Amino acid sequence: MAEDLFNFCFDHTMRWEGAGQDHVVPGEKWRTCWGISQRTWPEAFGEGGEPPTKEQAMSIYKREYFNSFQNLSPGAALCCFDSAVNQGSRKSALFFQKAVNDSGEQLKTDGIIGPHTEKVAFELNQTDLIRDFTTRRILHYQKLGDLYIRYGRGWIRRAVECCVIATNASVVNNVFEKYK
Repeated sequence: MAEDLFNFCFDHTMRWEGAGQDHVVPGEKWRTCWGISQRTWPEAFGEGGEPPTKEQAMSIYKREYFNSFQNLSPGAALCCFDSAVNQGSRKSALFFQKAVNDSGEQLKTDGIIGPHTEKVAFELNQTDLIRDFTTRRILHYQKLGDLYIRYGRGWIRRAVECCVIATNASVVNNVFEKYK
């Protein structure tokens, strides 16, 4: 099941990350492909600068951005994964822990999703939890100054779309049909 959930999350997030498009950043000496930045992940690019394959990108995404969230509900895992790719895994975990605490819980907000956080999160109304997570995600974007001015509209669209998909019961309940 975790593999199906990962594939779903990866496919969703690639819609925003450019999938296999090889994008050279104007005026820079680095590029991105599958949302993998050569500046951040130089080892993912070949010796001649060849972009990573889909399989290499999926390996990075699973290890660095998905594994921490794989035991959450499918909707929460989707939102946390997408946020982790866009904003960093630790920030995503902090947003999630704070969203859980918005319900009246008192989790330690350390940026680590462990068994206690998972258990408490499963007991909450998932729609409320995902909404509160998305709110925190969007509020963070607004603190990014010039980056927010340049990219904010797209980031907010991305966060809202992810929230809508994650809270749509018919989508979440049937999420794995595509992968069976």
